Formats: sequence, C-alpha cells, structure tokens
Amino acid sequence: MYEKKFEIELKENCNYVIQLSPSDDKVFFSLNEKGYIIPKEDFLSLNEKTLNNNKSKNIEFDDTIACARFSSDNNIIISDLTKAIEKCDFSQNIDSENNDEGNGEKKIAREGINLSNIRTTKFELDTGRGILVTGGFNIFLYDYINNKVINEIENKSKFLYSYCFLPNNKLATGNSIGGISIYNMDNCVKESKIEQHCLLVRNLALNKNKNILYSASDDLHINQIDLNTLNLNYPLVGHKEPITKMIYNENKNIMVTSSFDGTIKIWDIKGKNNCIETLESKNKNPIWDMSLSSDASLICYIGNENMGAFLLK
Repeated sequence: MYEKKFEIELKENCNYVIQLSPSDDKVFFSLNEKGYIIPKEDFLSLNEKTLNNNKSKNIEFDDTIACARFSSDNNIIISDLTKAIEKCDFSQNIDSENNDEGNGEKKIAREGINLSNIRTTKFELDTGRGILVTGGFNIFLYDYINNKVINEIENKSKFLYSYCFLPNNKLATGNSIGGISIYNMDNCVKESKIEQHCLLVRNLALNKNKNILYSASDDLHINQIDLNTLNLNYPLVGHKEPITKMIYNENKNIMVTSSFDGTIKIWDIKGKNNCIETLESKNKNPIWDMSLSSDASLICYIGNENMGAFLLK
C-alpha cells in the first residue's frame, strides 16, 4: 500500500514532465519553460516556499517542456513544444557570469540534436545502446552518444505518438488511430501491423519476462499483446480518462499507470491482471506525467495544478 508523502499546488500552467534518474537519487520536473533537477531528498520535502526558492539547477527553454528522459551518460534529453530536442548535462553546473540578479542560477551545458522534419515532441531512449527514437510521419533513429543519425524509417501509417524498443533490435510504434506497428531496425522493414485499438495509442511498455507488449490507448484499454503470437490477452480496464503514463516494473512485476482522471493505478501483472490499488491527486486534478523508482517504493507525479509523491508503506 502507498501513502501520500506530499502534494503542493502549482500556480503555473503546463507542467508536463517529471522523471526519476536511473539511480533514483535525483528528480527532474518542468514548470512551463523551465526544467529543474534536485536531489530526491529535497524533492520529498518540497513545499510552495522551497519550490519558489529553488533556482540552483534549472534550464530555460523556448517553449513548454513536453518530454524528458534521463540517459546513461549523466545527461537529460529534453524536447519542448517548438519540437527542438536538446541534450542537457546537469552534472556540469557553471556559474552564470551575466547574472544581474545575483540569484545563484546556473548555466547548464546543452547541445542540440539536429533532426530535420521533426513533427512531434515525443521520443524514447534505449539507454543501453545510446539510441533515441522520435518522429511523427517518419521514424528517426539517432545515436545521442556520438551525435549522428543512424537511420530514417519511412512510416506509411497515421501520425506516430508512442514508441517502445523491443528485443532482437525491433521497435514498436503506436499511432493516432489505434494502430501498432513493429519494425526491424536492422533493415527498416515493417514486420507486423496490429489494429486492436480505436483511438490514439498514447503509451507502450514492454514486459521482458513474458515478452508482452502493453499498449495504452485513449479508448481507455490497456491491451496485452503476446509478442510470440501477436495475440491479444485480457485487457486492463479501469481508468475513466486517457492514460498519460504507463510503467512496467520488472522487480515487483507490477504495472503503474496515471491518467487525466486524476488517479494512479497499481496493477497486479503476475496474478489476475487486476487493479490492486488506486491513488488520487487532490480534487482528482489531471495527472500529466508520472515516474516510478526502480524498486517501486516511490511514485512521483505532476499535473497542471499539482505535484506530489507517494511512498510505499
């Protein structure tokens, strides 16, 4: 069972992103055009006053931050609504020489990722191999360690919204009308097309233990696709609004989902695939993003009006 550690109200709109670092010791979150990174201990003791005074490690973008992922080389890769993608190194904090206000803000080393014809702000990382995937109508595979394009895959389906790296150098994508495609990244060939949703596929996640691909759609279903047979197992149903984030945790064998309905649900994957716990934000305010620690002991979440955390009892 989880208990709420804290929840604070946010006065700014458009707070889309929250992420725990791979080591679970830092938290990155966005407030409009700024991204912040702070130690986990400081995050868990946040309140309105400390949040407003925390300016030591932030970075400002041209527009609202839409997506962020920690990489394996001490960087955070971030996209904003201008569709610009940048690699930001928060480990190298250089004092600002032109800080007229003297408020202690830092400059962050940042490097743009140059991809032409980007139509989406969404992306995913394969941190083991240093690969970034993004794209709306075409799929771009990018080596973010060596800063070069690996491949561009032609996409003849509808606009892509979600991505998931699969075993054997394959890639799953979800599109705007409910379709899921599986590509071979070696030869850029589409190997399978799965049409089991009727609305946008907002999230994809992989259960490596069972070789199952989970797909969360705006039709409110979380489908379970057996990658060996491409058959559909019993779907998970419970949210009343679109699912904004879906995370499968291998250590605990659970699925955690957040939604615009203001709830976070814990699903028992090893048993009957039923919801075993529902957590709620204050006034059930919509949750835009959610992150889960590797041991599943901490859930962080953010929305337009609030940000908070739940701890495992």
